[in-house]
Amino acid sequence: MTELLQIDHVSRNFGGVQALTDVSFAIRQDEIFGLIGPNGAGKTTLFNVLTGVLPPSSGHIIFAGKPLDRQPPHRILQLGIARTFQNIRLFSGMTALENVLVGQHSCTRSGVIGAILRNAATRREEAQARRHAAELLDQVGISRHSNTLAANLSYGDQRRLEIARALASQPRLLALDEPAAGMNPAEREQLRELIQQLRAGFNLTVLVIEHDVKLMMQLCQRIAVLDFGELVTVDEPERIRQHPRVIQAWLGTET
Repeated sequence: MTELLQIDHVSRNFGGVQALTDVSFAIRQDEIFGLIGPNGAGKTTLFNVLTGVLPPSSGHIIFAGKPLDRQPPHRILQLGIARTFQNIRLFSGMTALENVLVGQHSCTRSGVIGAILRNAATRREEAQARRHAAELLDQVGISRHSNTLAANLSYGDQRRLEIARALASQPRLLALDEPAAGMNPAEREQLRELIQQLRAGFNLTVLVIEHDVKLMMQLCQRIAVLDFGELVTVDEPERIRQHPRVIQAWLGTET
């Protein structure tokens, strides 16, 4: 299977604190790949390095054969990596549809001049963008809330909207940071089904950070385990369940 993303000996420090140490693994095209570990393990730091929020102190990241080293976040988005955040970052005063339209910004062509002149090409592009945004809302299951302000959506629907906005940039890799945080068991099961449906429907590769180990075991094809910024192992869920260090640290008797 083709490798879409290679993380090659990546380290990141903050002064004297080593947040990531020599982390290496690859994510295959079209797989759902998980990243687990306790608080402070370096998961979000790795996400931030991957998406250009932070530069690596050393090491390299290769995506679809192109180096991402020190690329700004907007460029990484254009190259095909979109992410959500642990703390939801929607535009609360905009409707659900408008939030998704903002997510399409990296794909539009009209530019400032077109927006000012409102020529025919710009109007066609805007109409197409609105249709696509409406389709994305439907695919994540919240089309009924198209004209609802993001601030007035339920927590679970806000999570779905954030995923729709990320999908609006037409990514090849969708990176989800704690997508099930704050959800009840029924909502988490619905989220698992949604991620699997989106992966198949959009030919996506998905990278997920999540504390819910049970959800990750059901969702992911392979899982990487971080601890104190170091990679413990990368393997299929059943083997992760049996790894002594993983059992001792996080799984306990819940297998």
